[in-house]
Amino acid sequence: LNLSMLYARTGKVRPLLRHAREAMTIFGPLGDEPRLALACHHLGIARRLSGDLDGAEQAFARSLRIFSAHSVWGQAGRAAQSLGNLALIRGRPALARNFYEQSRDLKARAGERGTDAFYRFHLGLVAFEREEYRSAVRSLARARSACRTAMPALAFDVLFTLLRSLLALERYRSFRRLLPRLRRCATLPRQAALAEALEGLDRWRQGDCRGAAEQFRSALRVFREPGEEPRPLDRAFVLLAAERAAGGKDPELSRETTGYLQSLETRGIRACSLLREKELRPPAPGTLPSPEEWLGDGPAASEVRKLARKAAAGRMPVLIVGASGTGKSLLARRLHALGLMRTRPIGRQ
Repeated sequence: LNLSMLYARTGKVRPLLRHAREAMTIFGPLGDEPRLALACHHLGIARRLSGDLDGAEQAFARSLRIFSAHSVWGQAGRAAQSLGNLALIRGRPALARNFYEQSRDLKARAGERGTDAFYRFHLGLVAFEREEYRSAVRSLARARSACRTAMPALAFDVLFTLLRSLLALERYRSFRRLLPRLRRCATLPRQAALAEALEGLDRWRQGDCRGAAEQFRSALRVFREPGEEPRPLDRAFVLLAAERAAGGKDPELSRETTGYLQSLETRGIRACSLLREKELRPPAPGTLPSPEEWLGDGPAASEVRKLARKAAAGRMPVLIVGASGTGKSLLARRLHALGLMRTRPIGRQ
């Protein structure tokens, strides 16, 4: 049972499945139902990781019944939480919310710490699934403040979902302010890869396609390593982001993404909800000005256009000087439209 608990935390599917089944065959004849329920819960985790969502649901429901019958409220709350996660994966947010509320009540009955942080986090997940991003941001912000002291291990998942919600809402200033903190919260290779994928999305939106591609390749290396597969939704998120940023120019990546998403669909996982279209909104089209939009067509204007393109290609500040009425504001807007920050709002003084 302890070995199955260890493998459940590390996500090693095959040994987890083997030890959970062995523990059930031991505790079943002994009549030790609480330990049998714990082994059954571990079996549900193994089945969920292997893609058997129906089997996982049956195992979690059985463990919930046994734990509730023996008043083991904390474990019953975790079983209800696992059922909520399954419902969310299957695209049933209303059912997921019911399970999360049941989980909150059971954990509170057991007097566990971090109950509010978990509940707020799960409310944020439900709102994100429903594409209610403003509600998701509110719930996840509260969960983030609650988990700083009660549940620091939850901080990465909360911040990751919060950043995705901000990206969907186009709140880029808040997104870029919080993005470095996600890297600091990452303690596992999977988490570091997800943080790198979000950074790659941000660079792609700013027009730095080469830098974004490098970060996506680095993130995908973690998920392509031989051995046990990490969370399938995480790998799908990185594949979708990398494939969309590549714009169909990498046939091998496109084939890998399509094949993996099809394998998720056969396992009952809603791949369409893994990465929102709003998160993948490309840099605004039509931001590059045409030559006709420039005032003047003489040799001096041509030189200014040439200098503007050179300056906009870099990241250094540009100082524009000139007499009043010569077009400094116009040139500033053109530099912004040509630059790497063209998807962000231009400041005014």
